[in-house]
Amino acid sequence: TDDDEILLTTSSLGDVLFAFPIIMLSFLSSFNVLPIQSALIEPTKQRVSSVISGAVTACFVLMYLLGISGYLYAGSSTKGNILLSCDHNSDFFFFLGRVGCGVTIMLALAM
Repeated sequence: TDDDEILLTTSSLGDVLFAFPIIMLSFLSSFNVLPIQSALIEPTKQRVSSVISGAVTACFVLMYLLGISGYLYAGSSTKGNILLSCDHNSDFFFFLGRVGCGVTIMLALAM
């Protein structure tokens, strides 16, 4: 396939296993809403909403700044997926990060 082509589905099990942790991390934050609500002193609907909005805003600003910094650092050699810039075979820290991400997902999901 061309690099510019967008794939909507895949027949490769490796692609599915590679994307699964990324997709699961996006859904794990919803499990944290109830503990956050119960930790508030007066958990009104407005306070919970403002805490969640503040957290999402803080995450957005942090990720935006990191993304811009990475782009300014690497310039035009920046790839669309940060994982494409890593040497998967010889970088131990990349492997360690993937293992850590997998363990976090396995331990965070309710059985």
